[in-house]
Amino acid sequence: MLNAKPASRLAVAVALAVLAVPLAATSDSLESADVAIMRAALIRLDTQGARAQATMAAPPDARAQVKRLQLDVDDLLSASSARNRAIQISAGSNKVASAKLKGQDFVPRGVDYDRDRGLMAIAAVSQVILFAPATGDVALVAGPGGGAFEFANDVVFDGVGGLVIADQGAETNDQEPRDGAVWRYDLDSAELVEIAMSRQLSNPKLLARDRNDAIHFIDGGSGALVSPAFDARWDVLYRIEGRRLNNVKVVWGGAGIQATAYDVDRAGWHWMMNLGELVRVKGAKLLRPCLPPYPLQFATGLTIGDSGDARVLDGADVLTKGRAVYAIDNTCGVTLSADRKLKGSRGLTHVPGE
Repeated sequence: MLNAKPASRLAVAVALAVLAVPLAATSDSLESADVAIMRAALIRLDTQGARAQATMAAPPDARAQVKRLQLDVDDLLSASSARNRAIQISAGSNKVASAKLKGQDFVPRGVDYDRDRGLMAIAAVSQVILFAPATGDVALVAGPGGGAFEFANDVVFDGVGGLVIADQGAETNDQEPRDGAVWRYDLDSAELVEIAMSRQLSNPKLLARDRNDAIHFIDGGSGALVSPAFDARWDVLYRIEGRRLNNVKVVWGGAGIQATAYDVDRAGWHWMMNLGELVRVKGAKLLRPCLPPYPLQFATGLTIGDSGDARVLDGADVLTKGRAVYAIDNTCGVTLSADRKLKGSRGLTHVPGE
């Protein structure tokens, strides 16, 4: 368990008691507000732990030497704080290989892979790392003003030469991060531009790109209050279109989601993990979620393959140090894919086909 303030310990104790129910967002024995507050407590505790861990990370070494990885279509990629590794899970055998990023010290949150450029991006709180698996080359993306990011939580390549970064922002109170931003980093010019601005945004945290190259992101601080008694809010889904569009469009603002992992499939369905519950959204439609009992607790990675099935990375330090990758099909059938050599991993993506 991560070190936390007394209030955080109380919150997570209540949360774990609720999880024992077990983690059923639509359980008749629980009010939706109670479940949302539990989720918010776990998400905040997880974020606080990542902030604390990142402050202890050593400065990166520009002379890093990295093992190479040879990737195939549908291979899964993640990143781990355990020995600072990029992780590859083979699509054919589910065997786990890794490349240690020597000289780096980071706390991964989200990952993405660009097939055309052969680049893996890792959002790692104060920094964003670019890793070329085929060559072993490593580079760092400079934050605003050439410094660090406040809290880089997720990344996605935009398909037109840029990397979009969800920066949750500085923590200005004990409740939740504020003043976040969505950035676009040009891979050729190294220019960093803020591309999502709105008075309502405060906690952009998760990103995905659809088949039309539109960027979508989930903001965790701009939705309606779950309860007037607690500063816990529902998530809102936004869309950005264009390289420098300084506004955002809400594409779904319904209540009931506090996502910890997110992706969009080729048919336009948005898949979101509510800790351990899978929800799918398209337009104003909310598809009946995949409910427990399946063995998910706190999903921190989600990617939708070309086949339309999901791969989910489950496990977070606030609940357990163990990690596992599960496959979930459209009927909510769940299969264990990998559960070894994943300690410390967060974020999940796949190598796309042509």
